[in-house]
Amino acid sequence: LMQTLDGEAPKVFTAAYKESRIVGCVKVERMSDSEAEIGMFAVDPAYQSRGLGTMLIDKAEDYSKKVLRARKCVMYVLDNRSDILE
Repeated sequence: LMQTLDGEAPKVFTAAYKESRIVGCVKVERMSDSEAEIGMFAVDPAYQSRGLGTMLIDKAEDYSKKVLRARKCVMYVLDNRSDILE
């Protein structure tokens, strides 16, 4: 289940649930007329490598393009897992 918890343009926060537990989330925020930032992206380790992260990023990019009319999305990563980025 995907649910938008908070927000209207220029910012929205979306969460993915398994039963009543949040297992993933992502935030999209307009930074300028042409750019959106994707942040607060996380997936519960027990649900990684199952496509949930891809689904959340796809939803964030789609929102950026269709609602915010952004031509570019940026995402700053503090730490990454090279084992799941192959």
